[in-house]
Amino acid sequence: MASASGILGGEPAISLKSNLPDPLPTIRLERMVPLAAGGTIKRRATCVTVTDTTEPEWILRVIKEFRDTFPAGRLGLNTGTLRKDYFRQLLGGAALRKWDVSAEAVGNQLADFDTAINDWIGRYIDDTAYANQQAYMQQVKPKPYGLEVQQCTDRIEEIAIYMAMFPGAPAAPVFTEQDLKNILYSKMLPAWQDAFTLGTQSITDPNYTLRQLTTFFSRQERNYNRASSNRGGRGTGAGRGSGRGHGGRGHGGHGYGGRGYGGRASGYTRHAGTHPY
Repeated sequence: MASASGILGGEPAISLKSNLPDPLPTIRLERMVPLAAGGTIKRRATCVTVTDTTEPEWILRVIKEFRDTFPAGRLGLNTGTLRKDYFRQLLGGAALRKWDVSAEAVGNQLADFDTAINDWIGRYIDDTAYANQQAYMQQVKPKPYGLEVQQCTDRIEEIAIYMAMFPGAPAAPVFTEQDLKNILYSKMLPAWQDAFTLGTQSITDPNYTLRQLTTFFSRQERNYNRASSNRGGRGTGAGRGSGRGHGGRGHGGHGYGGRGYGGRASGYTRHAGTHPY
């Protein structure tokens, strides 16, 4: 199905720096949920709503939060009819009109709801989006200014969850733990990558976790910001004093450094005097 999101031509559907407004509009859903011992109990859940948007991430955020209401301990939405009816309450404008077309084309079983959701997603996200997003995530390119290392890790994991909902996404996890480590490494400053490469840890060691890699680069970031602040410049994180970084030197591999990794040349070069921050 053709996309209405304008993400064709290799552009990612979701960027590392979110384009969503903050905060997003929400609505409180309520339902009298039957209890196993008899009787009912009123339960409530707050979910993000959407009316008119071209942001794929907003659409996927609505679905993700709505799915969290399914368990019996929340709204107990255990039939296709319930899910279709309650999901409709989250929508307005063009989003609602598109949902009605998707929902009315199927029945009311649980599988029918999933079919309608996938069709609705396809009205916002093109079939090429998964490949485009994968390529974007694996680019050897420093993280956006203002996004701290821990935030970058959190954002990478969040996008991976959204990518699993893209049209054509595989049933297997979008990224392995090793993939996530490689992606995080590729978003760090060359000097920080060099510091890791000169250390004793290997990024390909299965016992060396994404959390540990995040801790390492967070420490590099703190040191960088501290030194930059002393020089009176800008830092890499939101709200921090810091300095414009030094120009990097050309980097040949894919950026997946650390001992024990032999990457082939990717042609990525940083030119003296340039810096993402």
